[in-house]
Amino acid sequence: MRLTTGYPDAAATEKLDRFLREGGLSYDRSCDYTVCIFDDDDGSLIATGSLSGNILKCFRVDDYRQGEGLSATLMTELRYEAARRGINHLFVYTKPQNETIFLSLGFYRIEGTRDVLLMENITGGPKRFVSSIEAFPEDKINGAVVCNSNPFTLGHRYLIETASRECDNVYVFVVSEDRSIFPADVRLDLVRKGTADLRNVRVFPGGDYMISSATFPDYFMRDDQKERLADIQCELDLRIFCRYFAGPLHISRRYVGTEPGSLVTARYNETMHRVLEAEDIKVEEIRRIETDAGYISASKVREFLRRGELEAAYGMLPVTTADYLRSTQGRELLRTAFPDANY
Repeated sequence: MRLTTGYPDAAATEKLDRFLREGGLSYDRSCDYTVCIFDDDDGSLIATGSLSGNILKCFRVDDYRQGEGLSATLMTELRYEAARRGINHLFVYTKPQNETIFLSLGFYRIEGTRDVLLMENITGGPKRFVSSIEAFPEDKINGAVVCNSNPFTLGHRYLIETASRECDNVYVFVVSEDRSIFPADVRLDLVRKGTADLRNVRVFPGGDYMISSATFPDYFMRDDQKERLADIQCELDLRIFCRYFAGPLHISRRYVGTEPGSLVTARYNETMHRVLEAEDIKVEEIRRIETDAGYISASKVREFLRRGELEAAYGMLPVTTADYLRSTQGRELLRTAFPDANY
């Protein structure tokens, strides 16, 4: 057998994609490290696996080479590369029928649906993460907001403020994945500063267990499933929320904003009603507030910033977020993210 590692060139990617498609998969271009095993006799690709950040992807062993330890070889190489990068906590999204394979490779089930299974290489990760959060009393009305806040806007503030008025206590979870223009630590800090006056609100990082569409894969899904990608991601995310967050933290309400004209958001909210309300968690959809420039959203703010229209952006932002953008750090972020805006 011959083994190659690294980022495949165009010719290797074509061969890799063809091999994966034979197994009902496809190559995910977000992968930044790939291991391939080739047959010594004819040079054919017989096994592969990839890494994207701390997520393992695109695993396949040729059907005729099962039982030869190729999966373990792939995993050893990928774990070595992850450790070299300082990454020890790994995740894998896979088909539910592959659970036994990954259990044998040292992975543990987090949660699954009929379409997708999420596993990790440590035991009890979600429980340990949630146990670090001090729970509000069980006999109170405790709400939750999950947001990316890229950046934190007056719309986010209004959603959290509404939850604060209607609940005894509110948890706010800020998605931790660094796939946004505003880094995770900045987004978390802006949400905390922007809600500091709401005494019954606590803000936490979402950690590794609040799933983002930016990292949710589709490489193992059929074409008809890819049409439902947002629904599949939402259901998995919500089942993790129900199992590991809502129960231990005594959460009985989840607050979410509407987004006029967005069919994806409407479907996401429909799934939220179906999954959460089956677990006795009430879903509160809060209508977005508007300014003269229309309803407030982080995407509109980013578009104003991209065009260099700072005053229009400031009209949709709390003072704390606007002050950050005026700071040296904020200006540097704007110059890096929007080089054509001449900040």
